[in-house]
Amino acid sequence: MADFVALLWDRTEWTAAEASVTGGTVRLLNTCSEAWPEGSADSSPPAVRGSRLKGSLNKAGIRCRSVWLILAREDVILRHLELPHATDEELPDLVRFQASARSSVALDQLLLDFIPIAHRAGREQRDALCATIPTSLLLPIRATLEAAGLELEGVTVSSVAVAELLTHVAAQRRLPVNDGTLGIVRDGQRAEIVVLQQRQLIYAHSARLSAGDAAGQLAAMQSETSRAVVAAQRLAPDLTLKHGWLVADPADVEGWAAALTRRVDCPIELLNPVADCGLTSPHPLIPGEIAKLAAPIGLAVGRTAHPVPVLDFLHPRKAPPRRDPRKARIAAGAAAALLLLVGATAYTQLSLQSLSEQVRELTDEEGSLTRQLKAGEPTLAAARDVQSWLDHSTPQLAMLGELREEMEGTERQYLTQYDYTAGSNEVLGKVAAQGNARDRLAIQQFQDRVDSRLGRRVKPKNLTLTSRDSDYPAKFELDLELIVEAEKKPAAASGVAKPGVPATTTP
Repeated sequence: MADFVALLWDRTEWTAAEASVTGGTVRLLNTCSEAWPEGSADSSPPAVRGSRLKGSLNKAGIRCRSVWLILAREDVILRHLELPHATDEELPDLVRFQASARSSVALDQLLLDFIPIAHRAGREQRDALCATIPTSLLLPIRATLEAAGLELEGVTVSSVAVAELLTHVAAQRRLPVNDGTLGIVRDGQRAEIVVLQQRQLIYAHSARLSAGDAAGQLAAMQSETSRAVVAAQRLAPDLTLKHGWLVADPADVEGWAAALTRRVDCPIELLNPVADCGLTSPHPLIPGEIAKLAAPIGLAVGRTAHPVPVLDFLHPRKAPPRRDPRKARIAAGAAAALLLLVGATAYTQLSLQSLSEQVRELTDEEGSLTRQLKAGEPTLAAARDVQSWLDHSTPQLAMLGELREEMEGTERQYLTQYDYTAGSNEVLGKVAAQGNARDRLAIQQFQDRVDSRLGRRVKPKNLTLTSRDSDYPAKFELDLELIVEAEKKPAAASGVAKPGVPATTTP
């Protein structure tokens, strides 16, 4: 009876392997591989894809409903993280913190899991391989599987499954654990490269080879392999590759193992995941199916002993729940609370006594200050009166200078009498003046200029020709108020007389 179906999900095709695991034995029951009819997994609704997937699985004899989903490496972001030295219980929080700092997408929109890497001698930090996928990537796939009647048990990445395959083969051949291992999977134009150290995945890379001739694809594979090895050695400077395997259809990669061996200076040989793992295929493998089954078979053989930590986006590693220490500390907590209460009560009493003394001192000080204020009230009232008198006073010399400026000298008029009295409220003071002028026009213009000044208000008076000065026959009286408000009054228009002043016409 099958235990699960390992389903490799690519954007252009899918591959399923139905397997059962009993103890340390894996049985490969049925396999199936098929390209999406439209050339892409996203070209049709999940219900349509699910119906087609269900029909293909039934046709291949795959009846198990429990599915382990394997996402292609190119759909997953893998990051090598260097973390402070911490225990395994602290690693999940540290990984999420660093992943959040380095990701441009919020963690609540991602699925995250990680693989802790064994501590290497001479390093104080902890290393981890962190994997993230967008939540939006898994939603349509899950909908497709539900439409096909399948139950999703876990979600991993193809690089982890291939690493499990290589670790299983290395353990079967009893290769040294500390040897570095290189794995290359060539599935048509898709290439995936994994690097292991101490039988743990430390680096993974995938690429699409150009659709050229065999020589061009080999050159591209050599370049991608060299790039991956250099990147892995940058992460682990003590890495030394001792073994390498190429998983591909032998007819498509003739001579590739020798060429790759020369490029990376590491012996590379062809690997058949079915035969080299001691499995039997339920049907003869078609060309190209060997590479497609590398990840599903790797996931299956990894379930026997889990030599490589499994990465599962559905059930990520989390910090273990912390123990509740309250029960063990109830007695100590109660005693501490009682002691704290007694101390707080004593402190409160001492504080109240000290505050009472302060209140008494402040009350005495307030009474003293109040008596001082009452003693100074007469002086303050006198100061206010003086200030009020100063605010309402007007310098008389300045006032005479202002009137002289508005008379434009004594050529047209002059003053014979000047009196000033202080005012109240809005009137700062009153000026009563008399004078003589050459004619009425001079008097009217003089009064208009004075009245147009800010803070000046002229009360018009009747003019008489009773002056004793024959050169200045027009006698006038000036009744001027100095007001607080500084509103500029419009001057009287030419030809319009003020009350009591005859109108004049400019010739």
